[in-house]
Amino acid sequence: MANLVGGQAYRRRSVPYVPKGTDGKPKVNDWAQKMVAWLAEEFGYVQQATLRDTTRAVSAATTATVADGTILADATSAPFTVTLPAAADAMNMTLTVVRTNGGGNAVTIGGTVSGVVNPTLGSQYSAKTVRSSGSGTSWSWILVANV
Repeated sequence: MANLVGGQAYRRRSVPYVPKGTDGKPKVNDWAQKMVAWLAEEFGYVQQATLRDTTRAVSAATTATVADGTILADATSAPFTVTLPAAADAMNMTLTVVRTNGGGNAVTIGGTVSGVVNPTLGSQYSAKTVRSSGSGTSWSWILVANV
């Protein structure tokens, strides 16, 4: 019996094994690269999203990079802006910005998110998770979670 995906037959193969490091923990990035290669081989084109598990603490204006996963923003000294990269340059990127300080100094997310220009994090531990979404030449930032 043929295996079908999207109405097309494909050969069945085992999913790549998740290698473990010397500490016994899975080497997720190695596994993810093997999985993407396997999916591309099995099903053709795969739009690749990068795993981002990095956390960066900032206390002054900064621009998020595609390597960022979470930015912990401390505006104790003065309010500042965390600027989003162009959505088309950060395809499928998910980023969380958390305001860690109390007091009156807000953290602004520089960019348009779900139609809101420069949304702010107005209270301690407020956070927004945004994702670059789209296709072709039409990309934008959408709000995924608002805490």
